[in-house]
Order: sequence, then structure tokens, then C-alpha cells
Amino acid sequence: MILALAWRLLRGSRRRLVLLLVCLALAVAGRVAVQLVVARIEHRLAGEARLLLGADVEAAAARPWTDGQRTAFAGALPAGTATTVGARLTTMAAAGTVLRPVDLRAVDAAWPLVPVPGGATAPPARGTALVQADLLPSFGLAVGDLLRLGRHDVRIAGVLGEEAGLTTGVFSLGPRVLVSLETLEDTGLAGTGARVGWTWWARLGDPAQMDGAAVALRRAAGVAEDDRGAPAGMGPPADGIAVRTAADAQAQASRTVGRFADVVRLTALAALLLGTVGIAALLRGHLIERLEDVALLRVLGAGPRRVAAVVVVQAAGLGLVGGALGALLGIGVAALLAAAVPALAPGGGWSAAAIGVVAAGPLLGAVVAVAAVLVPLSALLTQAPLPQLRGEIPTAAGRWRWPLLLGLGGALTVLAAFDARSWTLGPVVVGLALVAALILHRAAALLLPAVARARPAAIGPAWAALRHGMANLDRPGHRPEAALVALGLGVLLLGSLSVWRASLLAALDPAGRHLPGLFVIDVQEDQREAFAARCAAAGAPATLAPIVTARLRAGAATDAPLGTRDAEARRFFRDREQRLSWRDAPDPDNEVITAGRWMAVPGDADHAEASLEEGFADRLGVGLGDVVTFDVLGTPVTATVTSLRRVEWTRFKPAFFILLSPAALAGAPATWIASIPAQPPEARRLLQADLVATFPNLTVLDVADLGRRVLDLLDRLAGILRLVALLALAAGLATLVGLALASAAARRQEGALLRVLGARRQHLVLALGAEYLVLGLLAGVLGAALAAATGALVAGVLLRLPVAVPLGDLALLALGTGVLAAVVGVVACRGAWRVPPLEALREVS
Repeated sequence: MILALAWRLLRGSRRRLVLLLVCLALAVAGRVAVQLVVARIEHRLAGEARLLLGADVEAAAARPWTDGQRTAFAGALPAGTATTVGARLTTMAAAGTVLRPVDLRAVDAAWPLVPVPGGATAPPARGTALVQADLLPSFGLAVGDLLRLGRHDVRIAGVLGEEAGLTTGVFSLGPRVLVSLETLEDTGLAGTGARVGWTWWARLGDPAQMDGAAVALRRAAGVAEDDRGAPAGMGPPADGIAVRTAADAQAQASRTVGRFADVVRLTALAALLLGTVGIAALLRGHLIERLEDVALLRVLGAGPRRVAAVVVVQAAGLGLVGGALGALLGIGVAALLAAAVPALAPGGGWSAAAIGVVAAGPLLGAVVAVAAVLVPLSALLTQAPLPQLRGEIPTAAGRWRWPLLLGLGGALTVLAAFDARSWTLGPVVVGLALVAALILHRAAALLLPAVARARPAAIGPAWAALRHGMANLDRPGHRPEAALVALGLGVLLLGSLSVWRASLLAALDPAGRHLPGLFVIDVQEDQREAFAARCAAAGAPATLAPIVTARLRAGAATDAPLGTRDAEARRFFRDREQRLSWRDAPDPDNEVITAGRWMAVPGDADHAEASLEEGFADRLGVGLGDVVTFDVLGTPVTATVTSLRRVEWTRFKPAFFILLSPAALAGAPATWIASIPAQPPEARRLLQADLVATFPNLTVLDVADLGRRVLDLLDRLAGILRLVALLALAAGLATLVGLALASAAARRQEGALLRVLGARRQHLVLALGAEYLVLGLLAGVLGAALAAATGALVAGVLLRLPVAVPLGDLALLALGTGVLAAVVGVVACRGAWRVPPLEALREVS
């Protein structure tokens, strides 16, 4: 009975229902697409763990392997195990006057242990190199040309494909270059003191034995059986040997993808929330259109529960269909998302999880539709049947409105926390979206009537049409607030991305931020004086800072009980290889003491003091007065935290999470990093070339080039967020079309009457265009203003960037929203002038 009634009450509303399905599909598509990309990437990672590592198990160290170590490792593993060794470092490459950092890999004759179809089957010959395709255009080279590495020229023999174990991830300082170990020796880049990571790989006869093999290798290396060393990607361990398996590499890759996916999932959730606003408006319009039918059901004896059941069944059915369409659309959007960041392209087949994500699309659509209809349904059931039979639209909020809204807000908060795996980030995003929606709704309720009353005086037919269109913003029964909220929130998402990008550009602007011209890594102790002298001679005195590697052994708080991203971050910062340094005073350019006092200089080795970066201290759960212990190459160093600092990392000056009293690190082996002041481009290029030629082991980064790399990466990631935000804006436009359809009959009759009285077709078009243009402009301006506020909040407070608001971009976005709304509104209301006047007037009788 309920199903039959629900089906009958859907008849006669084809256009509105189609629009509702489109809005549901748009709302569901973003979330399905993001979940689908993540599920397929995780499936690929799970199936290609060996390809990620290039072996079943690896051992990594900061020193070359001795014959004794190789013999011990080989003896610890089962017979038939294949092994190979390699090295990795970031260094400078040159071709003519062009200098760029590259990710240099060197392998021996047994490489690769895991061949990849279409990849290299043997290491390059001595004196040659295989390079990543991106390297050739950046240096202006072709296959067969020479590339300078250290003190040796190598000939480019070919282009690298996707080789097992040689992935660079989403961001790296430079493209990959693969050479043989003999070629690396010829370059002189792996000399004493050079920061080179040395790796020993093993491929087992049975991959299922990898965990046991890893334990055996740790025993042979003299490290704890459960010690995996530094997290993957943190470089070679300076204090010993780290052993990990292909499964460990797969887990680390999954965590990296997961952190990125958290941000995109939150954006998709925000888009889903915005789509729900439009869906609620369309469902409300559908209920109003069927107001008389609902009233008749109640008069004939159907109680509120039966009426509610009919409406909920209708919404659920529409949600299932719209969700199915959204799942299909999400498959296409997922392909676009993967194309935006090729390093995250899923490839491979369909996993059970990916199929489950697509299959869950209809259910998600049903849940969204039912949630969206609850509030208008409560208002409908609050009104008596008789006013409904007279055509009075329900205006009462209904006693269940606020409990329903609070319940839906709570559910969204929990979902956001689950998506972000954080009880802080997720709820903050949902809270900002809900506050923005409330602000837009209240602003619409105040501004739309005011704009309608402030229409210009009618001077001629064109002004009369404009006056008529603006007056329509406050016409009885016309409720454009939902469309304004939906459009404004879409503009908010897109505008916030523009503010974040502009703020990052301001942070990376050498002129505006007094950034250094060059940043230098891996200056050795015996090179320090000569290095400083050459910089000074070039008129660019360098600022040097020492680095001592260590492990945090005691003092950090234990992990939170829940497996959240916050707990993951705490483990990461606790277990990583720590970079310690010292200095006499805080750097006035990029460091500010926010709590405590600066440590005594030079301090006492037996009573060391520490200054921690405030965010790092918060992740570790460490505060003023706490005692932390570090292991510096086997020597324990204990220090009391006496101050917390805020650091501006975007200044690209030597900065550290941890500073200790100089006396505490006296005698510890250190390397140095340096920043060199900005110079004119030609002088900077000459100094960079001179330093690389004199000290081949140095990595000399052009800060402007590095900033461009960072910006390029963030632009690709922002492209994904922008695509999801466009879905939200499209849902807002669908809501606008629904608003137009709700008043279609009234507009046809009104247009017919005006044409009988002498109005021309172009005047009707102008009136409609003016109405929707003003509505779109209001949504665009309010959304852009909120984008400036929220973008500045995130950039300035959370990311600690210099706030830059791109007023021109936001103005264009607001204007574009107005024009787009005008075009969509005029097209949706074309029946107002296309239907002959006599036919429209007959509809009244």
C-alpha cells in the first residue's frame, strides 16, 4: 500500500524528479570517486608490495656494506636467495650552464631482482645512465647526450620506466638517474662523509618467508628484532642498520596515500553536504507540489506516520536511483582524479573494496535523500490538512526541526572524524561548513528583500524589466535562499583554494619574503671554512647550521588509544631519525619564543637544555620542564625542555624541531646546511656552479626553483580538490534550476499577461536574467567573502603562511557565478516567453 501510494505521488513531476536525480548524482559522485581511487590504489599496493621495494626484504645503512656484513646477511637467509646492493643520494647534475638536483640511484650487476614488463633488465653500463623522462626537457638534453655528475660525464643511454623499487613518490627534489656502482665511484660523489644511503636487497624463493627473513637479518645486523629503523622515506639511518620487508613498504605507501586521501575525502564530504542543501530544497518543492494530495490522504484517514512513511519511501527510492547514477558518474570522476596526480594513478583491476564502494553509491544516495527530506517533512506534518487544501505553503518550522538538525549535524561530525581519522580536523571542517551555511542563509533572508525593495526607478522599458526582475527576489512563495546557500558554499570551496594558493605564492616570493637565493645540503666539517670563504668572496655570506642525527629514546608521551591520524603523526615524529642542532640565540627572521626562556649558552653537557618547535612538542606530548633523552650514535644525551618556538618554515632558512645546548653535542659528528642570501639571477647561477664544481658532494638548491616544484605539486593536488568543489557548485546550479521550475506555471501566466499588456520577449528575458544575475552575484560575493575569511584563517593560523587574498580572482569567481546563474535561470524559465500568451492564460481557467 505504502509503495503504491509513493509511486502514484511521483507521477506528473518528471522535470523536477530528473533534476533531483541529477543533484543526488552530483552529491554522491564526488565521494564515490574519492573512495574508489583510494580503494583501487590500496588494492594495487597490496598486490604489488614486492614491486614497491624491488625485493622481499631490504637492509639500509649510511655506510657502504663490508664483506663481513654481506657474508653475515647471506648466511642468515634461506638457500636460493638472490641479493643485490645499491646506493641512493640527492646530488646536483649539470648540462652546460643548467644545474638541477637529481635523485641518483646506483646498482650492481645483479639488479633488478624483480624485473618489470617493459622496464630495464640490467643496470646501465659503466659511464652511462638511464634517466627519468622529466629530466630531458628540464636540462634540454636528448638520449645520447652527456650529463655531468660530480667530476664525471655520463652518457644518457635511455629513459627509465616504472622500475621496481625506484619510485620517487609524489614529490622529490629531482628526477631519477640510474647508474652502476662503478659509475658512482667514478663521479666521486660517494666519498667519505657524503650522505649516501646504502641498501642491500634480497629476493626470497618463497615471499611468505619475508617476516622470518627480516628477523634473521636484524639478528645478523645486531639490532632489535622488531626495530624497523626510521620510517620509509626518512633517509638512511645514521645510527645503524634498518631492516624492512615488502609488506612494511606497502604499509608505509598506504599511510602516505591515506593522508592525502583524508584531505580529499573531507572536501568530498563538504561537497556532499552542499549537495544535500540543494536536495532538501528540491524535495521541499516536490512536497509543496504534492501538497493537495498529501492533505487528501490525511483527510481520508491516513495518519502522520503513514504519510511520513510514504514520503520517506519516495525519498529513499529517488535516492537509490540518484545514488546509482552518482556511482556511475563517480567512476568517470575517479579517472579524472587519478589523471590529476599520475603518481597516484590506481591502474590494475577492480578489487572487492572498489566494487563495494561503487555498490554503496545507491545506499549513500538513499541516506542523503532521506536525511534531506526529514526537516521539510516535519514542517509539512505540523500544518493541518485544511490550509494545505487551500494551497497554503507550510511555513512553521515543526517541533522536530532543531532535534533533526542537531542529529544530522552530529552524524556529519562523526562521519567527518571517521573520514579524517581525527577528532579535531574532521569536526572543524564540518563545523566551518555548517557555520558558513548558517551565515549564508541569514544573509539571504536579510539581503534578498532589501535588494528587491531597492530596485531602480523605471525609466523606459529596459529599466522596467530590470525593476521587475529584482522585485521577483521577494515574490510570495518564492524561496531563493536555498539556491543562494548552495551556490555560495560552492563558491566558498573554490575561493578558499585560491586564497591558500595565493598565500603560498606570497610565502615563496623571494622579493616579498626576503628568502635566500640558495639552500645547501651536506656541507662536511672539513669543507665548512672553505665553503664559507667562497660564499663570502662572491658577496653572499652563508648562514650555516650543524646537523647531528639521533634517535628519541625517552620523554615522548604514549600513543592515543585510537588508531587516528593524530596518533600516527605522533608515532612518526617520535620514531623518525631526529635532526639536532644548536645555536647561540633564536634566529630573529624565522623563530619566536612562545613559551619559556632561551637555553643557557653554551650550557653544561651534564645538564643540557632543549628548545622545541611548538607543533613538534605538541605531537610528542612534551612541554616545558619535561626531560627528553636522545641516542646520538650510541651515546645518551638528556635535556630539559626550557622553551618552545614558533618557526616560519617557508623562509627556507636553516630551522630545526630540536635545538640543544651546544655543550651537549660537543664532539658529535655533524654535517652542515647553509642558506645563501638572494642575488641577481646570473650571480646566483655562477655561485651555484662554482660551489658544485668545487664541492661535488653538495646539493645546492635554487630556492626559487624549489618553490616552483612545491607549487606545481600543490597545484596538482588542488586540481583534485577543485574538481570535487565544482561538483558542489553544479549541485548549487541544479538547486537554482529547481527554484525556477517551482515557479514555472506562475511565470508563464505572468509572462503571458505582461506580453498582452505590451511587453516584448526581450523584456521578459531581461527581467529573468536580472533576477538570477542578482541572485548569483549575491551568492558569489557572500561566498567569496567567506572564502577570504576561512582561507585566511587556515593559511594564517593553521598553515602559518603570510595571508594573501587574491581579490581579483575572487571577484572573477563571484562575477562568473552571477553570469552562470543568469544563463541557467533564463534557460530554465524559457517557458515564460516561449509559450503563446493565450495558451498560458488558459491554464488559469
